[in-house]
Amino acid sequence: MLMSGICMYSQSLNHIKGKWDSCFSRNIENVNNSYSYKGKRKAFATALNDSSTLIGIGNVFLQLSDALIQNGEYTAAMQLVQELKQDVTKTSKKDTATKIFISECDNRIGLCFSRLGASSNAMTYFNSSRKNIKGISCPKLESKIINNISEICYRQGNISTSIELQKQALDIIIKNHDSIEISAYYNNLGILYLKNRNYAEAKHNLKKAISYHKANDYNYLSYIYTNLAEVSEAENNYNEAERILQEALAMQNGRPMNESMLSTKIEMANVYVKTKRRADFLKLKNVIINELAPIRSSEFRANGYNRLSELCFLSGDSIEGARLLLKSNRINDSLRMVTDNYQLQQLLVAYDTERLQNNNTMLKQSLSQSQLQTKNLNLTIIACFFFMILLGVIVTLLIRKNRSNKIIHEQQIRIHEYEQEELKRNEINLLNTIDGNNRRLTEYAIDLSAINEFQQQLCKQLENVQKSEENLGEESQKMLANIISDLKHTKNNQLGSDFHTYFEQVNPSFIRTLKSVYPNLTANDIRLCAYLYLGLSTKEIASLTYREIRSIETSRLRLRKKLNVPQNITLQDFLNSISI
Repeated sequence: MLMSGICMYSQSLNHIKGKWDSCFSRNIENVNNSYSYKGKRKAFATALNDSSTLIGIGNVFLQLSDALIQNGEYTAAMQLVQELKQDVTKTSKKDTATKIFISECDNRIGLCFSRLGASSNAMTYFNSSRKNIKGISCPKLESKIINNISEICYRQGNISTSIELQKQALDIIIKNHDSIEISAYYNNLGILYLKNRNYAEAKHNLKKAISYHKANDYNYLSYIYTNLAEVSEAENNYNEAERILQEALAMQNGRPMNESMLSTKIEMANVYVKTKRRADFLKLKNVIINELAPIRSSEFRANGYNRLSELCFLSGDSIEGARLLLKSNRINDSLRMVTDNYQLQQLLVAYDTERLQNNNTMLKQSLSQSQLQTKNLNLTIIACFFFMILLGVIVTLLIRKNRSNKIIHEQQIRIHEYEQEELKRNEINLLNTIDGNNRRLTEYAIDLSAINEFQQQLCKQLENVQKSEENLGEESQKMLANIISDLKHTKNNQLGSDFHTYFEQVNPSFIRTLKSVYPNLTANDIRLCAYLYLGLSTKEIASLTYREIRSIETSRLRLRKKLNVPQNITLQDFLNSISI
């Protein structure tokens, strides 16, 4: 009799294990990377064979559901856990182990609903999970449930309630002496205090998280350090923030590039911008852009480009900021569309699964004819529900597509405006450069005029000396004659020709325009126009051209007639209007 009972129990276990295996295989057929989950199933084969109780086998499948949850396959995980919960509830006694197992199932189902955005459904399962273990010492599970509820409150914007729940979870886990969980909860509490602008408490809790962290988990430790640096930044203590970030980067030195390291570098770039170290920021920005490209997580890349875009705008590089913002928007729009569609599909399947399970329970208590009618009615309702959802999804996608196109168009207009502003700035700089060259050319002309005038006076004085001093010896007379000859020879070379060359280099369009509008002007007329355009006086022009002042005045009158300049306008103003 005893052997017969053991055989029957063993057959029952094998039957349920096979049923759960079938459910697991069925639910991963259409998920991403299904082959990796089949590999995990093989890895748990030994644990399944060694399990001699229904709860033991169920716990192995719960670990498989955890792998699905970590990779975002919430519907597959939920259906598997629902199957486990249903069979254990039907076949097991209401002992402590069963209550804990059902509580674990409810916690996972609630977590799936929470990640899918169905907060009310999630809270229902979390409360059920807490109720199942009431009066049972199960600190790790209880702290997880409270932490999950805290996460929902945080997403709903209720930071204060989230902090209080996180404290409860932390107090429970501290009594269990689980250093890894303690570090994670202290880190969560630090982030919550940072969001609540309580920087002293945020810093205290993050330092606690560091003291409890796992020694060889450098990625997670670097993540905590980065959070701590954010607190220092919020306090405007940028030197302290930079020191902490340098420590975070140093502990990952030599390790492969990962998201934690990139997050630290982005925070360092933020410090450089806030401390106005533009050169350091530009150098680090280029490194981050190159390292963001191969990151597999599209969401992380989009957030990284968006954060760099904000920093570029703050540093004054608006064009680069706009380009990075466009890149982030493109990734976000594509990612949001895929994620929303997939998440909506999972949520619909989850609701459908729950509805079907409830219907199955009701159908088993009804007559066959009633079962058929109820099933047909449910199918009709589900069909209508799916049609409404499909219609809503189509409308939502069209709205988002239009919004995305509008945003991209606005950003392109903004980039075009930035480029036009840049062209205007370059044009103004060019005009300023030309104006500066004209001023220097004018100064050169005035200086040259003064030198020529001085040279003429010196020649006259030396000639007077030569005439008045009859007692000079023959050799002195000859030397004085040579000096006068050299000065006159220099005068005859007309040093002002250099000025003409320089003027044509600085103002080529002026000469071309003058010749095209007034082709009857002589070379001397054009040279006089150039002097007047620069604002030289009649005396300065006479000195520069080695002519009498009266001769220059006559030339000006002749030029005025050739150009048909009105009496109420000066020659200089008229020539300036031609250049414009």
